[in-house]
Amino acid sequence: MFWVNKKQGYETYSPERAFYVSIDNYTSLAVIKEDSHTIFILKRDLVDYNIHVQASEAPISNVLSSEQEPWETIIAHAEILEKEVFPLVEILEDVFGNKKKLRLNLVRLCVGSSFTDYVTIDESDLTRQGVDPSLEGLKTFYQANKDIIVGFMVRKYDPRQGNLTFLECSARYPAREIYSLKLTILTNIAQRGTYTIKYQKPFGLQKYIVIDAKGITDKVIRLLSRLGVNWPTIILRRSHGIKDWTKAEVQRDESKLRNFLKVKYTQLTSEDIERIIEAAEEHGLSFEGTVLTAEILARQKSTRTQLEPREGFHPTKVDITAAVSLAADLCGMQRIPEEEIDPEVERRKKEFIKFFDKLLGLPTES
Repeated sequence: MFWVNKKQGYETYSPERAFYVSIDNYTSLAVIKEDSHTIFILKRDLVDYNIHVQASEAPISNVLSSEQEPWETIIAHAEILEKEVFPLVEILEDVFGNKKKLRLNLVRLCVGSSFTDYVTIDESDLTRQGVDPSLEGLKTFYQANKDIIVGFMVRKYDPRQGNLTFLECSARYPAREIYSLKLTILTNIAQRGTYTIKYQKPFGLQKYIVIDAKGITDKVIRLLSRLGVNWPTIILRRSHGIKDWTKAEVQRDESKLRNFLKVKYTQLTSEDIERIIEAAEEHGLSFEGTVLTAEILARQKSTRTQLEPREGFHPTKVDITAAVSLAADLCGMQRIPEEEIDPEVERRKKEFIKFFDKLLGLPTES
């Protein structure tokens, strides 16, 4: 899948690469393309919340039990549930409706009076007590018992990856265009040094929201927006960055403009490209105008070749001048003086407009 500015043809995303976005000091986004999957990994560092850490019983329990426990007991403040987790319930209801719920996979609540006076209950205990095994069910239970829930602690330890998972919820196919949606609160042992350097804190939690989508649709963009991600702005920045880099390169060396057009518009011959560049220079077209001229002629050539394979389409001087004039109009450049316009060029230009009315969004004259 590609995100493309169709009028100018600048490729802003490649399936071979991921790209990354820093949204604010605490929030970042990774976008990964894998075959038919577009994966969004939204991460937020939960810096402004209290956590309690003490040594665990792991030196003995890990010898006696096959299930490995972390070497410290970490308790996250219940405020994280209220401010970072439960608002997702309303967001999903707004975007997807009430049909799909996030299933509660992992959680371990600390019930008591303080960080030093508590007992734990996990998702299996909640299910046995009749609590709906979903994020909505956890929210309902928490609201009914918030006075005695002091926080939540590590529920799963993966010694190979170094992940300590506090909470995990997921849903399969919450919408037709989304394979899965996952919410995870965790901390990673390998990242503690980085966390300490950035925040001057030895321990910290991260919230991950992972969206595995089939593609970029209105519903996906709406979900990202509700999660604080301005997708149109991200794509606009990437598009302009790539466009400006290409423009700077070809303006520095004219041979690079020739090579750029040859690679981009394989329908055009070397002679076609030379004549396009000459006409663009003669009429003072910008880089964008030159590319748009080549776009117009390449599309015209492809269509004419399909309709008339024997004859094909070989741009004449009139064709190229008409395409240059149309590109100048679309780029907002000064037009060729009326007295210098060849009637044949104007006629050909109108034919281009009729042919490209859908592509360019222009009204077609009768």
